[in-house]
Amino acid sequence: MTGIEHGSNDAPWREEIDRRVEGRKRRFRGRDHVMITAREITEVKHHRTHLTPVVAVDVIAQGGVVPLDDPNVHLRNACGYLVACCGNSPFLSVDRVNPAFPPHNGGKVHRIVTVARGGIDRDAARAQSATRQLVRERKNITYNHRTSVAAERIEGSRTIGESHRARRCFETEILAAGSLCIMNEQSPQTMIGTSSTVTVPLDADRSYAVRYESLRDLPEILDDVGLRTGKCVVVTDENVGAQYRSPVRTTLTSAGWTPHVITVPAGEATKSAAHLQNLYDDILGWGIDRDTPVIALGGGVVGDLAGFAAATLLRGVPVVQCPTSLIAHVDSALGGKTGINHETGKNLIGAFHQPRVVVADMDTLGTLPQREWTSGMAEVIKHAVIADGELFSFLEEHLVDLMTGRNRERVHQMIPRAAAVKANIVAEDETESGRRAILNFGHTFAHAIESVAGYGMFTHGEAVAIGMRAALYLSAREHPDTVPRDRIDYVLRAIPLKHEPADLDWPAVRRAMQSDKKNKAGTVRFVLLDRLGDAYVTGDVSDAALEQAWQFATTT
Repeated sequence: MTGIEHGSNDAPWREEIDRRVEGRKRRFRGRDHVMITAREITEVKHHRTHLTPVVAVDVIAQGGVVPLDDPNVHLRNACGYLVACCGNSPFLSVDRVNPAFPPHNGGKVHRIVTVARGGIDRDAARAQSATRQLVRERKNITYNHRTSVAAERIEGSRTIGESHRARRCFETEILAAGSLCIMNEQSPQTMIGTSSTVTVPLDADRSYAVRYESLRDLPEILDDVGLRTGKCVVVTDENVGAQYRSPVRTTLTSAGWTPHVITVPAGEATKSAAHLQNLYDDILGWGIDRDTPVIALGGGVVGDLAGFAAATLLRGVPVVQCPTSLIAHVDSALGGKTGINHETGKNLIGAFHQPRVVVADMDTLGTLPQREWTSGMAEVIKHAVIADGELFSFLEEHLVDLMTGRNRERVHQMIPRAAAVKANIVAEDETESGRRAILNFGHTFAHAIESVAGYGMFTHGEAVAIGMRAALYLSAREHPDTVPRDRIDYVLRAIPLKHEPADLDWPAVRRAMQSDKKNKAGTVRFVLLDRLGDAYVTGDVSDAALEQAWQFATTT
């Protein structure tokens, strides 16, 4: 390989690379990473060379001969270690990497991550396709959580240090690269107990089930819970309706129902008085009685809006929740909270109105955009952190598989287990007069973020992830010996953020907290952890501590 020569022009090209690096810094799991290709480095140097394209990220070095080239070394010094993109190159030798480019942590490089030539920033789809093809062609590729994170099986692969540290480096690389092919798991799987049905046990015969069945079975399920055939209202949004409106209507009609389908705009802005009024007008104009069920077909916004309409129309009609987002599957479709937003704050107008049944067809999650999936994972993590340490260990063990949503078996283990946390807490405290408040872990910050940023800039899950990091900081500050801050924070950082929370005005966020519905007697209340799996509510948090928590959650 031809190296790049040095001379009097060293400083200008280095300055240009530095400028590009600084301009392209992005936040990924709380750290800066930079995407840049070797083609650009060559152009900057005005010297033709045969460099392999690289992507610079904040992880351990990758590649073979790549680190030998001075521009790559300079990039390493500027913004972290390198991942080789060698879609058309021979597989690289680890033995050539370690002497040339030793990692800063004193260990040895023992992983090869292969993506597409040309750079991830140039063609992410091509990178994913090339990686999948290479994985299929190489029979010896493994991904062993317990003893190695090697894309190639290499003896002594734990020389990097503790196995969990090595695994985390590899997970960072995979997520940063956008590769969804993840290596085959060769180690014994961690299993968690799950059920095909989760029950929300309430008094006075109001208990109901979360049934993990197909939407095709909706008529039979309605019959099972005592809803007679006749009129029904189906509320969905434009995105979900495009996929499921027609088949659900056909299924209901074939079983003797007369469905009236109402499609509302997608997005948090739909949880408003204006859209609720439109819903009232449409439903009352069509004509219903107190036995007419409202079927909420969609994510959290549809569930909240349609549920509140059902709670208030004719002083209450039955509601059936059919969640289609991860956040609705594990959280918002259960528990009976319904409502709309007000310009003063989020969810300030609403009612408790429990569904007759929740029909959770997990196949609907297959069409969920990746950003919506990772947003929903924030609520899964929340449930694990506040009440289920075993679930949290499962998330740690299989973080990449679950964060990408590509391992069906593990996803189907995770969802009922996370939903069971919500169900059990609701059974103890249906109307949030006590223990149920812990489900708001991270939400005091989150609702303020959404209010200040404007609904839609951050998804609810993204705002919750930021809020949980702040609440985690406060928790570890109060209980440093029992709250494993770094361990929990690592998982929370796996939620990618599209926008920078640090750009928000902290005083405005702090003021927005004063309108939080959990407040009592003017005191802002926060949910904190005293250990993993155990949470409590407190109002004893100083403004100085809040600002420090905000800085931790948005700048580290």
